[in-house]
Amino acid sequence: MKFFFGIAFLVLVGVVIFAVQNSTAPAIDIKFLVWHIQTSLVYTILGTLVSGMIIVFFLWIPSAFRSSSQKRGLRKEIEIVEKTRKHDLEESRQRSNEKEA
Repeated sequence: MKFFFGIAFLVLVGVVIFAVQNSTAPAIDIKFLVWHIQTSLVYTILGTLVSGMIIVFFLWIPSAFRSSSQKRGLRKEIEIVEKTRKHDLEESRQRSNEKEA
């Protein structure tokens, strides 16, 4: 996970450097279906980057919830197994103490 955040941080630094160095870039025309927008190349690239980050975030949310619920379920199973193991261990100790007496 740290590796992923490191790569994301490096990409962010690269985009910021790009934006600062190209702040005087000429305007470009963007045409999409019936829309026509004129904006700076820097804003177009930054908008595309942010849109991609938002899409990845929304695609990541379901898997995060799924893994979180699986983790929670496994923890509950571990607690149940530990309780039954402890109970079985106490019973076997009592039986061995009864046999010795």
